[in-house]
Amino acid sequence: MADPDLMDTALCETLRRNPPLQLVLREARESLELPSGTIPAGATLACLIGSANRDPDQFSEPDTFNLSRAHQEPNHFAFGAGRHFCLGSLLARMEITIGARMLLQAFPDIRWAPGFEPTECGFLNRGPDRLEVAL
Repeated sequence: MADPDLMDTALCETLRRNPPLQLVLREARESLELPSGTIPAGATLACLIGSANRDPDQFSEPDTFNLSRAHQEPNHFAFGAGRHFCLGSLLARMEITIGARMLLQAFPDIRWAPGFEPTECGFLNRGPDRLEVAL
């Protein structure tokens, strides 16, 4: 509440650490030789963006949620990349940050309900199946 600009940083770090979409499927346009073998042209690839967002070569302490992490736009794959980058990402980010700010203004004492701990589930789409809060 004291620093509304932190909402953007919190969203960016949340999307990096816990993207709701964990993998995307892509088709190889041409064959590719890798140390582990050959990916033939036309093969379907599962790109694990949840894993890429926790690459220790790109992010120090990648499993840690860190609001002071230096962010550049965009530095994670939550909204895709390249020609597959989500055109609606700016609108989605704005809707999320404005909605969260309004929620915190309306309910400044919002907390997790006593005894509740959110648990992520799902493989393709990942997130808690419910949220319990005390207002």
